Amino acid sequence: MKKITCAQLGGPCDHAMIVADKEELMTKNLEHIKEAHPEIVATVENLDAVWDESPETPEEHDAENVLIMDEEK
Repeated sequence: MKKITCAQLGGPCDHAMIVADKEELMTKNLEHIKEAHPEIVATVENLDAVWDESPETPEEHDAENVLIMDEEK
């Protein structure tokens, strides 16, 4: 068993979840977000609109970012 908080997962509070595995963590975290942080749910539900409105990135630009990220390591 492990104790993991909402904040450890990038959330805005210190709600603790006691879980046996990652699958249980995902389930409990989703339940918590729906109950305590409806604004996050609204953001996730809006992902399709954000995706559709975002411009395409040229493949060359993506390749440059990969090189930069690799050089930083």
